Amino acid sequence: MSNHGEPKKTSEISSKMRTFTGATGLAISIVGICWSIFQFYTSGFGLLAAMPQRAVTLMFTLVLSFMLYPMWKREKLSAYVKIRDGILIVLSVATCVNILLNYHLIAENLGISNPTDIVLGSILVVLVFEATRRTVGLPLVIAAGIFFVYALGGQYFPGILQHRGYPLDRVIEQMYLGVEGIFGVPLGVMTTYVFAFLLFGSFLEVTGGAKLFLDLAYSVTGALRGGPAKTAVASSALMGTISGSALANAVTTGTFTIPLMKSVGYQPAFAAGVEAATSTGGQLMPPIMGAAAFIMVELTGISYLNIIISAAIPSTLYYLSLYVMVHQEASRLGLRAIPKDKLPKFKHALKASVPLLIPVFAIIGLLLYGVTPLKACFYAIILVCLSSFLSKDTRISIPRIITAMVNTARNAVAVSAAVTICGVISGVVTLTGIGMKMSIMIIDLTKGDIFLTCLMVCICCLILGMGLPTTANYIVLAPIATPALIQLGLPVMTAHMFILYYGLLTEVTPPVALTAYTTAAIAGSPGMRSATYGFRIASAGFILPFMFVYAPGLLCLGTFWETIQPLSTAIIGIIALGSSITGYFLTKLNKVERIVLFITAICLCDPHLLSDLIGIAVFAIFYWRQYTQRKKELGGVVSKAKNL
Repeated sequence: MSNHGEPKKTSEISSKMRTFTGATGLAISIVGICWSIFQFYTSGFGLLAAMPQRAVTLMFTLVLSFMLYPMWKREKLSAYVKIRDGILIVLSVATCVNILLNYHLIAENLGISNPTDIVLGSILVVLVFEATRRTVGLPLVIAAGIFFVYALGGQYFPGILQHRGYPLDRVIEQMYLGVEGIFGVPLGVMTTYVFAFLLFGSFLEVTGGAKLFLDLAYSVTGALRGGPAKTAVASSALMGTISGSALANAVTTGTFTIPLMKSVGYQPAFAAGVEAATSTGGQLMPPIMGAAAFIMVELTGISYLNIIISAAIPSTLYYLSLYVMVHQEASRLGLRAIPKDKLPKFKHALKASVPLLIPVFAIIGLLLYGVTPLKACFYAIILVCLSSFLSKDTRISIPRIITAMVNTARNAVAVSAAVTICGVISGVVTLTGIGMKMSIMIIDLTKGDIFLTCLMVCICCLILGMGLPTTANYIVLAPIATPALIQLGLPVMTAHMFILYYGLLTEVTPPVALTAYTTAAIAGSPGMRSATYGFRIASAGFILPFMFVYAPGLLCLGTFWETIQPLSTAIIGIIALGSSITGYFLTKLNKVERIVLFITAICLCDPHLLSDLIGIAVFAIFYWRQYTQRKKELGGVVSKAKNL
């Protein structure tokens, strides 16, 4: 660490955090290391009681939020944390330590407050709002604020939304003195699942996981037509197994794949769109997925193993659709493959990756064996350290361990702040019963029609997701929308996975598409144009949730035939959809052909037998027509060459 007293500016792409050096930087690192050690120790040797465990996590979250994030975007950097931030840090520690010291008394009193609790609880609510504003932005703060006001003034709301209203001290009790508010399920998931998996990903990263997985993907796909784009697809899928973060995937793999895509002939905006779409899918890719998957475990009671099994087929179909898109675009542009002598050798790339693939497969094995996700992650982190010694390139060291712990804490701050303020929203939903009221309203509006209900929920997810992080989007909508879907007969898994998918896809949905704007900055392309390409490339992801609503077998819910039949037609439908959007099948397509192929894709994605038969018949005719046309074109090229 440098001894200079001036802080460094971080990249806008990577973070809006302040980076301090000197004594302040050392203090931040120590706090981050302590947080990581606490989480690692409790994941392996036993969690504290719910409220104390969550209070410690929240304390670290707030302290690092006020140390790392400035109050205002244009605030001048100094070598030290400002006095006002120091006051906020002291208040953060005081409010959380009160829970640690008095949680037995709080439990005995069943959440009944005294004046001190109300004062400290009010301060904590303000601190959580401010920390979220700094780390995540205003939209989530506004959403939580609306819910908070609703709890206080429900008597002024119209119709079914009306309730008697609650006094401020009762709302503060709900937020501060129990596990249904700030210290609720969202923060509980952060401290019992998410942080451990973030730590696991950081250990893999500092031992070279990102580069090795990229080399492995590049060695397999680089020699194919449009290879760099296919590398982006493969590497983001691999990175998704260790990070579960769209933005982390985009920054890690995009800095390598986007310049490569541009170098072989892809437009910068298209390259940015490809990376955004593939990075977003990392949150759907087992075994880690994103934080929302762990929230799902708590909300549904479904085991994490069953969730990742259900996620396997849809995530594979999503990445297949991306592969088709980039292949057809490369064919349309006539791009050539990269010479094999310029690619890493597969044998060498695989051998180099083995030390870091071992812990990834170990997590899957431990989950199958019945070990809890938290314990599996604990053992996997230890295994990363041990297996890293199999190669001198991956070998762990004390500096690397420190880097992993500090990076994890820094990366966890924004996620933890977001899920904490979602606890405010969850607390209001529980207190007022608005979740069930909204479900009744949705069903009344759609007259109980499954398609219309799903469409309304989809629109709500996408609109709300314009301002909320993926996890927050899911936490807010799950208690409101899933009861409506379940009431109409959908399995619990299907209802929650439906909401999860559309929450994730907001990352590439214009006008607000954070991941797409991040990759656009790397590519040097216009943000909105890149977001539009990302939206087009990820288009299959918008259809997939409706597919598994009507064919739960795609989530491995049903018999073997109920899985294979819709899966087979879905694969053909995805090929048709990708070709329709890119404008290329076996040859270039005109507008009429693209429309026909798009309708065919929709028929094939509908799991009903009649639509499948119609889709297969049209696709077969279309394929034969394209095949004969391509044969004629190739024949014409050959005869021209002979004449020359």
